[in-house]
Amino acid sequence: NIRNKAVSDKTKELMYSVTKLDTKKQVLNVLEKIKESGEPEATAFTKMEIDIWNQTPNNTNINESSHANINQDGRSLTLLAAIYQSNDFDKRQWHSATTYEQYNIHESYRNKSELAHLTKNSKRSQKRKNKGKEPASRSTLRKKPKNQALNDEKSEDLFSISTSTPTTQEQDNYIEWENKKLELQRKNLEILREEIALREKLNSLKQLSSILVNNIRDNYMPSV
Repeated sequence: NIRNKAVSDKTKELMYSVTKLDTKKQVLNVLEKIKESGEPEATAFTKMEIDIWNQTPNNTNINESSHANINQDGRSLTLLAAIYQSNDFDKRQWHSATTYEQYNIHESYRNKSELAHLTKNSKRSQKRKNKGKEPASRSTLRKKPKNQALNDEKSEDLFSISTSTPTTQEQDNYIEWENKKLELQRKNLEILREEIALREKLNSLKQLSSILVNNIRDNYMPSV
């Protein structure tokens, strides 16, 4: 924790600036300045080996993913169960790491290399730039209100003869429309007749069932 270190404010500013630098040369230059300050805790800040420094990521994605992975094995466990679960989790992670080093086999089919992440970030940023240049889609345009369905009177007006000398096509269209209208009326009448017949059968069945129930009650119920 840099804030609690017993160093001067100038040295703290240099420590905080390390995470904001872009090149390796700038980082080494700032670390050299911190080392030259001569403060004990500041000197300890610069004693990290260069190999460890190069392998340390500049974000907390690994820590966040580790939390998500360990939570898959369970949460709110007892102390003993948590110890066993952590042991199993560490063994699986170690086995995945050794398998990758020996056989170059990843734990999943997804490419998690640094190059793959950089490529995805580049494509994502390019997609965002292109998205702002695209024209307005059809969904954003104002839609015209739909025409309401024509009722029977308007339909008759539509097919009515508008001139004193109608053409043959207009007469055929009008006759065809009238025939369809009559056919629909005929089907509606047939459906109504079938419905009436079914209701009559249902009523007769209800009457028959009530008669049977009364007969059974009279014949088999003992008299008091």
